[in-house]
Amino acid sequence: MAAGNISALQLKKGVKRHEPTFLATLYIKDIERSSGPVPAPVKELLLEFEDVMPQDMPKRLPPRRTVDREIELVPGDEHKTTCVTRYVWYDFLVMTFGLPNAPTTFGTLMNQVFREYIDEFIVVYLDDIVIYSRKLEEHMENLRKVLA
Repeated sequence: MAAGNISALQLKKGVKRHEPTFLATLYIKDIERSSGPVPAPVKELLLEFEDVMPQDMPKRLPPRRTVDREIELVPGDEHKTTCVTRYVWYDFLVMTFGLPNAPTTFGTLMNQVFREYIDEFIVVYLDDIVIYSRKLEEHMENLRKVLA
């Protein structure tokens, strides 16, 4: 397999076939510095939807946090923590805190709610919804579609 970008599904297949597979990620030491302030038009749009937004608008992205506690699962019970995405199923190796089926239920619901926008400008992964755009104007339209 040549070097380059691969999907999670390709990675999983490569690992199953015992192919030499390497996974690299970017490590950002200072997340505060790497994330800029929220653009004024986005802030104004978010204020239009105050009923679904927190009282204090965030100034930057939240700092990266590490997991405080993990509970190792009994070997063989990983299938009970399955999380389904559009492309592949994932099994947790440790139990996340909160409701046992919350990530799966939330992911399934969000995939149904945003079905027409998935891979157009939305990605849903576990308890995160990422809205992406090339231009600020396009991002404003996408945010309006999601929040309306």
